[in-house]
Amino acid sequence: MHKWIVIFSFFILGFVKGIDPHDFYLSIMELDEVIILDVRLWEDYASDRIINSIWAGEMSELEKVVENLDKNRSLFLYCDYDDRSSVVSKILKKKGFKRIFKLEGGLMNWKNMGFPVDTITFADSLKYNATFNER
Repeated sequence: MHKWIVIFSFFILGFVKGIDPHDFYLSIMELDEVIILDVRLWEDYASDRIINSIWAGEMSELEKVVENLDKNRSLFLYCDYDDRSSVVSKILKKKGFKRIFKLEGGLMNWKNMGFPVDTITFADSLKYNATFNER
């Protein structure tokens, strides 16, 4: 009985859970309509990222990305080492998001364990830089 009360309170009150790269990978591959937020600097996002992640590395960008999302939706976040994602997860929890998962060890741990990253060509990096400078 006590176990169900704890589980129920996680879904009512919300939670932030750190998960290892293996479980992070399985979750984003198996779940429908996954939102993956990259909260690193723009330059880092432009060079490599987890496939299908959305850049939200500045507060203004984070606000735009999450403003119309269902607060019960699962959000998966990562940064380089886990520092920024910890800060952003607290911000998202204060905004009312209930299920937040952050990648333990960040993208560095992800890459060290051999999980795939999306990279861009030099020509695309120029396009990304131009977009960044327009902001």
